[in-house]
Amino acid sequence: MGALFSHPNLSPLEDLCRKYSEPLGESEEERCERAERMICNAIKSSNVFDGQKLSLISIFAQGSYRNGTNIPQESDVDVAICYRGSYFFDTSQLSPLATLSLDISPAVYTYDQFKSDVTRALHDSFGNEMKVGNKSLKIRPNSGRVSADAVPSFEFKQFRAYGDPMIGTRFIDRNGSHITNWPDHHYFFGVEKNKGHL
Repeated sequence: MGALFSHPNLSPLEDLCRKYSEPLGESEEERCERAERMICNAIKSSNVFDGQKLSLISIFAQGSYRNGTNIPQESDVDVAICYRGSYFFDTSQLSPLATLSLDISPAVYTYDQFKSDVTRALHDSFGNEMKVGNKSLKIRPNSGRVSADAVPSFEFKQFRAYGDPMIGTRFIDRNGSHITNWPDHHYFFGVEKNKGHL
């Protein structure tokens, strides 16, 4: 990774913020990509999931690594493991009549079952290098990869009065809190901000 040089015309705080917004060095980016790839391979090669469930799982980087805004000295990678065969939803913007018209039924494969299966699959692959955290499954770094937070999630649909639902992801932490992320929206706005368009 290249050295970070101070800029003479910036205050110390502005200079630090500029450094933090710089992209990863090539070797560090390779380590981030390797961590993401190893999580993906651990899920796909596991015998925990059958072919049908695997076809409904999307695995993608999210957060600062994907958006290009992570701190180089402390970079890690957040990876969503999202099951799209079931979903969480919000109908608060719909009228009672519109809500009744939706074809929503209880999930056959629940979030708790999915999270348990993901935990088993990653433990089979990473062993004691994986620990269960409050919000994610934490995978320790080594010489070939950065630390990684794997987040088992369901798709989340926020139904609106007009237009298609907004699509995000949602997971439940160990305290029972529901946490919603909008990875595509965050990525778009992060990229635009880095370009100076926002």
